[in-house]
This record gives sequence, C-alpha cells and structure tokens, in this order.
Amino acid sequence: MLEAVRILDAKWEDTREFAFNIFTTEFNEQDFTSDILIAICDSNHAEARKMGRDLLSRNFQEVDEEESFIKLSEHPAQDMQKFVTNYFEKYAADNPQRLRELTPYFTTVLSSVNRNRTAKKRVLNFLKEELDKSREAAEIIAEIISRQSLTMATADKATAIEIMLKINKKYPDIALPIQLQPVTEERRKSLKI
Repeated sequence: MLEAVRILDAKWEDTREFAFNIFTTEFNEQDFTSDILIAICDSNHAEARKMGRDLLSRNFQEVDEEESFIKLSEHPAQDMQKFVTNYFEKYAADNPQRLRELTPYFTTVLSSVNRNRTAKKRVLNFLKEELDKSREAAEIIAEIISRQSLTMATADKATAIEIMLKINKKYPDIALPIQLQPVTEERRKSLKI
C-alpha cells in the first residue's frame, strides 16, 4: 500500500483520480497506518495532501499520534503547517520538550513573509499561552521569539514584543533583545492627549 501512495503523485490526472477513488472507497480504517497517512500528506499535489489530512483526521491511531504530529510539523507546505496548528493543544501544550522539538517548525512558520497568516497567528497565540506554564517553556519561547523578532513583519512584531514583555515581567533574568526604559514624567505628559 505504501508503494500505491506514489500513484497519487502521478502526472496524469486520470491516474490520480483512479488512485483517489481507490484510497477513499476501497480501504478501511485498519488499512491506514501512520506511515501511509504521512506518505499521502507528503504528496506534491495539494488535493492529495487534503485527502491525507481528511484521512488523518478520521483515522489518527492512538499509538502513532505523537510521532505523526512531529513528522507532519516537518512538512514545508503551508497547508500542512496550518493543519499542524490544530493539534498544538493535544500534543504540545504543557510540554517544554515538545516545544524544543517544534522549534524548527515555529521558526519556519514565523519566517514566512506575507503568507501563512493563519498558521503564524496560531503559533504566536500558542507560544503566548505556553510561556506562563514553566520557566523552561519561557526560555525556549524567548529563543524562538528573539531570533524571529529581528526579521518579523510589522504586523507580527507587536505580538512578538508583547510576548517578550510578558516573559520579561515573569522572568526578568531571561535574556531578550529588548530593554525596558522607565517612563519619565516628561514622556508621560507628552503621551497625554
């Protein structure tokens, strides 16, 4: 069956349609191992990846879920990066080790320029939530955000600064590329409208 997955990448549309039909009608839940589901999601064709995501959503097997989650996070396609964000709470929340494993994923998503907006927003929100859970998580997130804050688009920079301020408030000794300055009375007056 793993060899049959390659048919989904055929250059002929009728061949791909034949493969889609077989995979969606002839196989049942027990036929789809995590390796097969990941192989379908690795397709070069967006429609095959969509089918892979649908099959994964229906057939995610307990024993292979975490390994599949990590493998999916390595996929370069934006649709797969967005799909991975659906599983943060289940497989990455309250887990600093998993945050460390996902650092390349977070960096890739946050580095994409003018694209992948939904995945970026979900990643930033997830990181913002996780930094409160442990010092180790805050240190990992500080590394990710510090590196990315220098290259982020303006729209994301505000959230990155917010995350760094939150880290600084809770753990002032964690190194960050920001320096807080006290607001002087003169500056306070100038800010009043």
